[in-house]
Parts: sequence; C-alpha cells; structure tokens
Amino acid sequence: MKTSEFTKFMKQTGYTVRMTGRGRLAIGSEIIPGTALIDVHQVGKYQIHDLPDYVANVVMDYAGTPLNERETEKRWNIILGQDVGGGSYFSAWYKRGSGFGITALVDENSLRMSDFIFTESEFLALIAQLKLLPNGDVYAKIAEFGKQEVKR
Repeated sequence: MKTSEFTKFMKQTGYTVRMTGRGRLAIGSEIIPGTALIDVHQVGKYQIHDLPDYVANVVMDYAGTPLNERETEKRWNIILGQDVGGGSYFSAWYKRGSGFGITALVDENSLRMSDFIFTESEFLALIAQLKLLPNGDVYAKIAEFGKQEVKR
C-alpha cells in the first residue's frame, strides 16, 4: 500500500496521520477512539490501541508493505533538447503504442500529458530498446542525461 493511499484512507475515516520525531507515523483523532504507531523504517513494526477493526486492518496492511513499495514511483520526462535563443519548445521521448518515439515542438503543457511521462520501469524499457540499436549505448546515455523528474 502506498503512503498516499494510506493517508487518504485515514483522512476519509476521520483520523489524522503525522510523523513523530522518532520515525513513526502516529494515527489518531480527537473525536474517534483509537490510535496507532507505525515504524517507517521497519516493515511489520506497529502498535494499535482500540482502533475499529476495519481501520486496524488497513494499519496492519500498510505496516506490512515493503518499504520500497510504500512510496509512489517517480515519474520522468525524457528531454533531448530545447530550442536555442529563448525558444520554449523541447524535443522529447514519448510512449507510442508498444514502443517509443521522439517528437519536437513539445511545450511545457504537453510534457504533463501521460504519453510524455515515464515511470522508472518504462524508462528502463526505453533504455533496453535503445541499446539494441546501432550506437545504442550513445542513445541510451543521451536519454539518461535528459531524464528530468516530473513534479506533481
């Protein structure tokens, strides 16, 4: 379970989630009974006190989630270049059917479209395909240099 999903569920059920100074998530409410603590550095380490069963089950599910699966996967644009002399257009990789393509005249708004946003696994698939091409190692290195995180 992702941290964002966990936090959203808790808010929807009337609980707040806050980080303590000891690396724990504290779950509680001023109105609804029950509390919980979840260690953010260790899988399966948590404490529950008087939470309703449906909330306690979600706490246990989140606490049992491997640490690397709790956070949302980063998302990337793969930029190849930008207009020179103050231009606001980019050349970028995009997802096309079951493959990938390059296009120019991409503006900042277009970079927010799903076709231009790569997850880490999609980026690795692009790199693998590039390396199959003649001079593929060079193309892969260019793509790696152009990898820019998409801010949410």
